[in-house]
This record gives sequence, structure tokens and C-alpha cells, in this order.
Amino acid sequence: MRYLAALVWIVAVGCACRDHPSLLNERVEARWFSARMEPARGIFVVVHGLNQRPSTMDPLSDYLASLGFHTYRVSLEGHDQNRDIVFPADVWTKDVIRGVGEAKKRHPSLPLYMLGYSMGGLLTVQAIEASPEVSPKKVILVAPALSLRTLVLSAKLLTLFPPLSLRTPNLAPSKYRRSAATPLFWYSNIAELYDAAQDPPAPERLRAVQALVLLNPEDELISESGTEEWLGEHGLSQAWRVERVTPQPTEPDMREHIIIDQPSLGDTEWLRMRALVRSFLEQ
Repeated sequence: MRYLAALVWIVAVGCACRDHPSLLNERVEARWFSARMEPARGIFVVVHGLNQRPSTMDPLSDYLASLGFHTYRVSLEGHDQNRDIVFPADVWTKDVIRGVGEAKKRHPSLPLYMLGYSMGGLLTVQAIEASPEVSPKKVILVAPALSLRTLVLSAKLLTLFPPLSLRTPNLAPSKYRRSAATPLFWYSNIAELYDAAQDPPAPERLRAVQALVLLNPEDELISESGTEEWLGEHGLSQAWRVERVTPQPTEPDMREHIIIDQPSLGDTEWLRMRALVRSFLEQ
């Protein structure tokens, strides 16, 4: 019944989104944040989520810079500018690997750290497995797309539609979304990436990394229990520490999945999340 309801919803709203007019046309480049401490403690590569405005990761990136890390916030393919060009799922993973290469090229003597939010967390995990060059000292995963709720998985039905002709609405608040509608083939890509993550090809590379996983138990997209099961299945429960956050957003209509800045978390929980990040990095 859940899948049937999802299919009805997809047909109703998806088919209404051909040539959606509310697209953002400006180019969104990757951005550097210089460490505000000398000597710098390391380099951070920060990865955003699906159809997320990359610049909404800037508050976290700026905080990492304040802790003494040169920080490179990437802009994934399709998020840097709007183009209806179909590309395979591994393009996003390669974007992350390329971002790591750019960061290490600029600061070759500094240790690597990574932070990924939502799909960016999934991509961070896959980049670590895919490339020996991606060997971070520590990783922070914010609401990572490693275990999705059952109803969210029904989004795979979106892959039945032609990839170039349709987009479906992005219901995130406008300040966080890259565009008002998501290309349907992006869902195909993330479904492929998600399926691959359920059976990691090189879990031993993940076990060698310390990680902080930040979750909201009320997240509409990410399953808290499923994430813990994923960690246990792949021998990560000891090395990867899970912390819960309880958003008290200061702006209306905020999604539970958005836990990346002061408006989405509220003053108290934003300060607490930053304290968790700082404590983890200083251990």
C-alpha cells in the first residue's frame, strides 16, 4: 500500500514538473575557507546533499575553519549549474575524490578530514572505499544516506520516467534547495549509490577511519535504527560514534532532515552540535 501511495504521488506531482520554471541559473562554485588558526591543523573536504544549494554547507565549513582547518566545500555535478545532461552515478563520487585531490594538492603536508551531509555522507563513504588517495584521519557524517526509511525507498519508482523530460518538486525550504525541482535521473543515481553501499566492497578501509555520525531520530528520510544496523553489519559500531541531535528550528516549515546550521537546529542545538564536532576533532 505504501508503494502504491508513493506511485500515485509521483505520477501526480512528477508529471506536472516538465520544464519547471523555478530553476536557479547562477553558477555555484566550490569554495575555500582558510583556517583561522596558525599553524593549520588539517584540511577538511565538505560534501553537500542531493539538490541542496552547496552554499548552505558554508556555516559548517566556516566553523571548521575557525577550529583551524583549511576547508574545501565542493559543488557536485548538476549542483554547480543547471543542465539537463544525464550523467552516471559515479560522477558524484569522482567529484568527491577530485575535491580531495584539490585539497591535498594545495596543502600536501596536512592531514585530511572529511564531512558529508545526507547524500554527501554516502558519497564520502564510497569515496573512501573507491580511492586509496582518500584516506581521512577522521570523518563527520551528518544524517548520512546509509539507511533510508521504507517509504523513501519507494522513490526508486521515479526511475520509471524518462530521465530528461521530467523533474519532480523539491519540498525543502527554498533557501536550502539548489532548484525547485529535481531531475528524475538523479534519483536513479542515488538509488544505485545506495544499493552499492548496502554491501561495501572494502569495509576494512572504513574501519580504519574514526567517524562521528550525527542523527536526528525524527528524520523523515534517514532511519536511525537502520543506520545503527548498517554500522553493526560492517563492523563499524566501535570506531564510529553516533550522537543524536534534537532540532528546534528558528524558521517555519523546516524539515527534520535538515540539521546543518542555526536556523535548522535552533540556537541551543546548533551550539551543542558544534561542541560535539569540536570534541570529536580534539580527541
